[in-house]
Amino acid sequence: MHTALTLLCGGLLAAVTVAIEISTNNPVKVIIGETANLNVSFVSKNPPHVTWALSDTFASWTVGQVPPPMVSQVFVNRLTINTSTASIAILQTTLADSRNYTVSLTAVDELLSSQKVTLRVYELISEVLVTVPVDDVKEGDSKTTVICAMTTGTWDTLSWTKDGKTIVGDAHMVIASNELTIQGVVRGDAGTYSCSVKNPFSDGTSQNQLTVYYGPDMPTISIMSPTDPQPARFVLVNSTVTLTCSTSSEPPAQYLWSVGESSDTNVPSNPVLIFDRIQLDQAGIYSCIVTNARLSRTVRKTQMITVYELPQGEPSCSMVSIQDHRVLQLTCSWTGGIPKAEVRWVGLSRKVSALSQLVYNESSPASLSGSNVTCVANHSAAVKYCIVQPVAPLVILTRRVVRETQGDATVTLTCEVRSNPASIIHWFKGEKVLRSNEKLIISPNSSELHIRNFSLENDTGNYSCSCRNPLGENRPSLILTAPLIMDVTVQRLNRTAASIVWEVRGSDVVTSFLVQSQVLVLRARSSSWVTLQEAGMAERAVTINQLREDQGYSFRVLPLTGTQQGAPSPTQSVAPAIDNRLSAGAIAGIVVGCVVGALLILLLIILLIRYKRRKAGTEKQTANKKEQRSDWDRKPQKAPERSAPAGVTTTRNTQAKPQRSISNRTQLTIDEWDRASSVDQKSLYLNGPYTVSNWRSLESMSPGNTAGKMASIGRMPEHSSSQSHLKSPTLTPQNRSATMV
Repeated sequence: MHTALTLLCGGLLAAVTVAIEISTNNPVKVIIGETANLNVSFVSKNPPHVTWALSDTFASWTVGQVPPPMVSQVFVNRLTINTSTASIAILQTTLADSRNYTVSLTAVDELLSSQKVTLRVYELISEVLVTVPVDDVKEGDSKTTVICAMTTGTWDTLSWTKDGKTIVGDAHMVIASNELTIQGVVRGDAGTYSCSVKNPFSDGTSQNQLTVYYGPDMPTISIMSPTDPQPARFVLVNSTVTLTCSTSSEPPAQYLWSVGESSDTNVPSNPVLIFDRIQLDQAGIYSCIVTNARLSRTVRKTQMITVYELPQGEPSCSMVSIQDHRVLQLTCSWTGGIPKAEVRWVGLSRKVSALSQLVYNESSPASLSGSNVTCVANHSAAVKYCIVQPVAPLVILTRRVVRETQGDATVTLTCEVRSNPASIIHWFKGEKVLRSNEKLIISPNSSELHIRNFSLENDTGNYSCSCRNPLGENRPSLILTAPLIMDVTVQRLNRTAASIVWEVRGSDVVTSFLVQSQVLVLRARSSSWVTLQEAGMAERAVTINQLREDQGYSFRVLPLTGTQQGAPSPTQSVAPAIDNRLSAGAIAGIVVGCVVGALLILLLIILLIRYKRRKAGTEKQTANKKEQRSDWDRKPQKAPERSAPAGVTTTRNTQAKPQRSISNRTQLTIDEWDRASSVDQKSLYLNGPYTVSNWRSLESMSPGNTAGKMASIGRMPEHSSSQSHLKSPTLTPQNRSATMV
């Protein structure tokens, strides 16, 4: 029971016990030979017991107690202890003092507490040096090591750089302490290596060059030519050609050229080989030999130089007719050159090619007319072209007439042909083939036909030229006719000059024109024609001067072919310019006078006809009056029922009939009285029925008129032709007219 109680109390006591709080100035850094103060502070309820130890305790004491501290032999005379604290000081430090120290504090009713204090004793850095292997480092070595060393000093940090770039350790570059080990050496490991070291009190840097020997690699050969676009394939003769050999090597390689010529004892030793004007015999295989003397290695590279020469000039194309001008032969050539050029025709019915020259026969070329046929000449250094254009004959047939000095006319027919290839020409008259003789001369190239001493009787007709090549035939014709003057116009220009204009047919053969005249004498021509002027073959008008003003003339134009006369033109005349020539006003007066005279004659005829008719009516009335007078004498006369003084109109109606009166616009006039008859002085009345017809006279006999009177009425309407009673006016010897209403 007592034991259990004791354990329970001990557990409770342990549960409330705490550790001593300790703090130090860790780490402590000093320069060698200086004092290193290892300061310790603590918090404790009771004075603690202090111990310092490395692997073993080298000092111990109780804070605040009088007995001296216990110090091991290692630190005798080198250790200073302040017993009132837990701190120590190590005098005259050495590099060996750089260690980890442990301080422990214990006290009553407090748990043990410990802390480590690191002491670093540094030596000042001096004379840092990077060293590389003495032996040659070659590409492919398994490894090599670079060391960073210094004469004195200790360092906290050491770093490596290569060519200014920091090196981070990896499998290829391994950093261990102050050594850099390169595994699997390659040429890229060559460079400048730098080492930097530092401690709290000093630093230092050094660098060194690491050389890695390698090569030579397989060289490359480049070909340059300013005039050749692809010099690696070929260069043209006389070009400037540069061969450049290059390789990678350390140390740099030595170069030698092998030109493959046993006679050339001068072996170029530069990486660049230049041909100023390369020639055909310099073509071949060239070798570049590179050597690394340090590594005793040699490598060779070969390069082919191909030298070409263009064919001479430009490719040529031509066409000719063969087999009686029915087959078209085309030739394309571009000769010479190395290698030979390939030539081929494009645009024909077949695809054919050959080297340097190609001859091809096209048997059906008509469809090629007007089209381009191209020859393609293909050389390794250039591609060139030439073009031909086959053309079927296009013909223009013209003529030219020349009057020879002896007076004969020569007619030249020209056949202007445009064709490719040239056409063969034949001349025809009608369907007869013409050949050269004394009269007909055909030019050497058959393009002209000269008809000498042209005859209007024998040489006129239809001429044609036939032009033929393999692409077709063309045969235009031209008609030559004897001259015939057409459309002659003669006009006086003034009193002494006249112009004559004429035309001829386009087919007429004429060398000149004779303009002739005859003088008009009393409107008749003189007996002979006089030539006034000779006009050239191209003239179609002349002006004749010095004509007489009072003289009329007849003109004609007579065509000439050489000395042969053609048919003269129709005669044209001009009247005199003065006297016997009426003016326009006179002519107009004559015309008007003729018209007026004709009208007067017509009017006279009408009056005569009317006079005859009236005379016949008067004679008839006279006879009737005589008959009535005899009757009047036998019968007693009755006075009129009504009478009126002179000038007064009276009316008597003997019958009860409706009367139709004439319009008061109608005038009834007694045209004529028989002066021989006796007239009663008394007023007479004309009563009774009258027949009124259109365009007729009204006649009546008065009972008191023994001689008979005639009355006429003007134009009566057509409907007034029926009979009606007219109221008669009073008639007296002094009154010769009356109005009927």
